[in-house]
Amino acid sequence: NIAEGGFGKIFLARHPETDQEFAIKQQLRNNGFDGQIERDLHIRTDELFLVKALYAARTDLHEFLVFERFVGDLHIVPSGESLVTSFLCHQIGRALEYLHSLGYIHRDLKPGNILVTRDYIVKLNDFGHCCKLKAPAARVGTPGYHAPEIGRGQKATTYSDWYSFGLVIYHLETGEDYHGISVQEIRPYKIKEPQVRFARIHNQEVQNWCKLFCNLRLKPSQRSTYAKSKPYMQGVVSETLSITLPEFLSRVAR
Repeated sequence: NIAEGGFGKIFLARHPETDQEFAIKQQLRNNGFDGQIERDLHIRTDELFLVKALYAARTDLHEFLVFERFVGDLHIVPSGESLVTSFLCHQIGRALEYLHSLGYIHRDLKPGNILVTRDYIVKLNDFGHCCKLKAPAARVGTPGYHAPEIGRGQKATTYSDWYSFGLVIYHLETGEDYHGISVQEIRPYKIKEPQVRFARIHNQEVQNWCKLFCNLRLKPSQRSTYAKSKPYMQGVVSETLSITLPEFLSRVAR
């Protein structure tokens, strides 16, 4: 048992013949809509962007999903390395766009729900709070990564996910949670001196990129998306659009 929570339990397993390691997620059977969405996204979608289930099984009480084993989530990534931040967030941005193109909102995007391999390949995970684009309002997910409108009880939109995406950029650059993970409700007037917080991102280009998504002065519809932010990228941010994986790995290994 390597993890346990409201989602169920996760066990580490090893294939007896190949010695390959897997992660097995066990959870109580849920015939509700949300449970079906989570299963569908893990089983039927593109493994390039989302964590894909290799096998699925059920008993009368439980269901099981078998995944490849990842090194960890974004919490294991060293903070303050702008090339690493940009390289990872370009992948996350494309993955989030893919999820939205399928007609879903994640509603719980945060470092702990983004898994990473040894080669810095990342994939979105944990779709337990995922919903259709026109789903009714519900205050779900992690309060410290909520968009302000979620804290006010309004319905989530794709722009809510992009706000959380900006907070992921902030976390990778600073090693901190912008709002604090224990915050129960995000309101603009409670955030004092936001420019001081953004100043903790020392790379100015990454700081400007981050502000496109989670600047509290922006209305939800004014927030950028990954695609819309490309014309504003310069320097280290735009460099990661063309860098190859071997080139990237050789640079971060120095």
